Amino acid sequence: MVSSEEIQKAIALHRAGKLQEAAHAYREILRRNPADVDALNLLGTILVGAGLYEQGEALARQAISISPNYAAPFITLGNALHGAGQYEEAAEVFRTALAIDGNEPAAYNNLASTLNELRRYDEAMRVCLSGLALTSKMPALYNNLGNAMESKGEFVAAEQNYRKALTLDKKFPDALYNLGTLLSDVEKIDEAIPLLENAVLVDPDHAEKHYNLANTLRRSGRFDDARRYYENAIQLSPEDENITNNLAITMQMQGCLKDAIKLLRTAIKSNPENPDLHWNLALILLELGEFEEGWLEYEWRWKSSSFTSPQLKLTSPVWCGGDIKDKTLLVICEQGFGDHIQFSRYLPLIAEKEIKIIVVCRPELRRLFNAMPSVKQALDWGDTSLHYDYYISLMSLPNIFGTILETIPNCFPYLPSIKNSSLAEKICNTSGLKVGLVWAGSSTRQSDKFRSFHASSFDPLVKLTGASFFSLQVGEKSAELYEMSNSDVIIDLGSDFMDFADTSAAILELDLIISVDTAVAHLAGAFGIPVWIILSNPAGYLWMRNRTDTPWYPSARLYRQDNLDDWARVLEEIFQDLSNLIAKIDD
Repeated sequence: MVSSEEIQKAIALHRAGKLQEAAHAYREILRRNPADVDALNLLGTILVGAGLYEQGEALARQAISISPNYAAPFITLGNALHGAGQYEEAAEVFRTALAIDGNEPAAYNNLASTLNELRRYDEAMRVCLSGLALTSKMPALYNNLGNAMESKGEFVAAEQNYRKALTLDKKFPDALYNLGTLLSDVEKIDEAIPLLENAVLVDPDHAEKHYNLANTLRRSGRFDDARRYYENAIQLSPEDENITNNLAITMQMQGCLKDAIKLLRTAIKSNPENPDLHWNLALILLELGEFEEGWLEYEWRWKSSSFTSPQLKLTSPVWCGGDIKDKTLLVICEQGFGDHIQFSRYLPLIAEKEIKIIVVCRPELRRLFNAMPSVKQALDWGDTSLHYDYYISLMSLPNIFGTILETIPNCFPYLPSIKNSSLAEKICNTSGLKVGLVWAGSSTRQSDKFRSFHASSFDPLVKLTGASFFSLQVGEKSAELYEMSNSDVIIDLGSDFMDFADTSAAILELDLIISVDTAVAHLAGAFGIPVWIILSNPAGYLWMRNRTDTPWYPSARLYRQDNLDDWARVLEEIFQDLSNLIAKIDD
């Protein structure tokens, strides 16, 4: 016979978090009374909490068979099914618990959590509100309500509910994590990081929490800290190749390229068909100048989850470099404008094989590519209405041509000149060295906040005498021109650009381009115009490491940050070099 005092002692151990001792006490009770419903149920909750879902489920079902009108073991059973991923069954069990006892907040909360897993968000919200009508003191209900709202895109309301949960329990790990993740997703990085750090401190044994903190730290440029949390996540979940990939990316950003390659090669041995591992390996190999293997690995990009360029569904065969004389080849441009421009150098090489070329590109480059002698016709991206025999993606061409550092096609200019008399007149009516400026790239690029800066950073530069300055900036950042202290001495050309044909017409009239890592820098390089390219640290993989020149553009000079966001030294160096160039011309 089991006394009520014995079960109360076991429950006290349970509530004190002494789970092993409590489990031992429950087992001792069950040894003497196998039908003790409380011991069955509470031992089941401990096993479910430890991830032993089948064992917990068995105990809960045994308790239910003895006491079918008792709600608590139904909740334990629902939790076991939920933990095992059997969400539909779990939802039904939680409903049964509520049918037995409609005043049980835990059943409402756990049902809502299960409905969120099933993506039945409206129903989850209704269940949360029913639970909150019983008690407004349960942080988990606010957290689940926030989950449902966030999943429906109601971010402000979701944030409010996560904050309500934290008002009730400032160390509630799920609310800390969910609020931190939400704020990170809406680019409130500085607010997100301390929340995610606290979530890890409160609940240090979950790889996902370390992983998402690492992601957020990396986005903020704190690469050393990000690496540490990725390594923590791998310790907790060593088989998760997504963590391995992101750790490798972070190592690359730190400049630890050899370490990253070693990590990726080890992971590829375990899973040779993982495209993300191969894709990240390609980027690092190319950054090191190991082009032969790098371009081969680069072909995995189309299967990689992190590669965002859409792929056309084509029925004709892909060109693998063989003889297709007199056939028509569809060349599909991919990725950003700079990539279109940089790799269009291969089009004349294809034409030398007596192959007719149709280029599919973004509209802003169509007029420029249409004017290339090697191109039969340039179409807007997605327009494949013309007949063609084979196709190839633009950035597969280096692999097709076996490009290594020493064989990069360098016949300049490889793009055609298209005149614009009104732009030319604006430029020619000025005196001194004619300098074009670009301070920002497209905000759609994930790392744009690292590569771009405000126009006012050029203020000291444009005070130099002996030069005329022109803004080639386009897009929303072009308005920053008028926030510069000397904006009146800068001639705005970018507002007149309709496409890159206009941009190139302006560039050809200038003596020097000073630009961050944007398509304009590539365009100047493609025409062989002197261009000073301002690079963040880390820079793009094709700019390689520790070089002031680039094998892709002999007319380019690279100015690199020493540390992320430290533009002051770079711009001071440019100021001095431009001063010296002006003085040399004046002499």
